[in-house]
Amino acid sequence: MKKTLLFALSICCIYLAQAQTNDIATKDSTLQQYVGNYTFPEGSFVTSAEISIKDNMLYVNSTQGSSPMERKAKDTFALTNYDGMAYFFRNADGKVARIKVAVGDILLDGTKAGVTAWLKQHDIYESKKQLQVK
Repeated sequence: MKKTLLFALSICCIYLAQAQTNDIATKDSTLQQYVGNYTFPEGSFVTSAEISIKDNMLYVNSTQGSSPMERKAKDTFALTNYDGMAYFFRNADGKVARIKVAVGDILLDGTKAGVTAWLKQHDIYESKKQLQVK
């Protein structure tokens, strides 16, 4: 009876350890979509920033400093060292393509390197319509 109980307890421990490993891998893969280099328009307070994963958290690093990023909602993170927010935007394919950063009265709008920010059909139509009016 003791061997059966010990065997069952061992199986439970292995199962829980595997579940935790899968949970960590899932967190890493969801954060991975934000990782990359983002560029901001010339003359901005910050011209580029790199987002990476460290200790299962997102971190932003730029010429103005670095900060951990705490998830508040999907595609929304707090910049904990600067009391600011970062908002990620996706293209038509669902890939992270842009970032908006708000810290105090500074607003930055940047694009992710290597990702095409496809315009939606409605946006293309409106752009053509405005060109025809002029």
